[in-house]
Amino acid sequence: MALAAWGWNRRLKLFAEAGPPIRLPAPRDKGDTVKLNLAVPAAGAALLLMAGCAPLEPPDTSPATGNQEPGNTVTTPGPAAPTTASPPSGSGETASASALTLYYIAVDDAGASGETVGCGDSLIATYTEPVDSPDRLRDAMERLLADKGQFLGESGLYNSLYQSDLSFTAASIEADTATVELDGRLVSGGTCDDPRIEAQLEQTAATAAGTSEAVVLVNGERLEELLGGK
Repeated sequence: MALAAWGWNRRLKLFAEAGPPIRLPAPRDKGDTVKLNLAVPAAGAALLLMAGCAPLEPPDTSPATGNQEPGNTVTTPGPAAPTTASPPSGSGETASASALTLYYIAVDDAGASGETVGCGDSLIATYTEPVDSPDRLRDAMERLLADKGQFLGESGLYNSLYQSDLSFTAASIEADTATVELDGRLVSGGTCDDPRIEAQLEQTAATAAGTSEAVVLVNGERLEELLGGK
């Protein structure tokens, strides 16, 4: 009862603070006076009751979104450079589309991460995006020769072919050996670069062809003879 009385007192106070009462025209007779006197308290009570029963709106606690527009998304294209991670199963490869394998050099790795080559280095396999290719040997060699960077992205892997200007011209496979013919200018950075160049070209060719060996010809001459005769 005390709580109910407090609630009515609170409503009466709010009603009193709302402003001066509405002035009604003077009644024409005594009967009208009674009706008006009864109507005013009844209307006030109804307003108070409606105010007390109206549900309170909870505050909006949702985070501000600024000037964002719905439906807008930001897309970032995938990197075109090969990666050292093996292509995972179900990564978009199909029977006709799969990653090309290109080889680079981990300098001074001493065979810890791959086959030992050069002056205590390692030969490292890297992988491109899935490629739908009818001639994987040609595509793998052209991708490797097109890379003019000294290092492969941020991997730190060295590209011993970065100073050369070579182009793929032809290839053939006989028994378990792939033969690749290149034209252009071959440049080696020194004694340690010679075996690195051989390893990158020959292993990339053999892997793409699915053979155990590869022979590389530059302007008609065998690669090892050109490098050894500098």
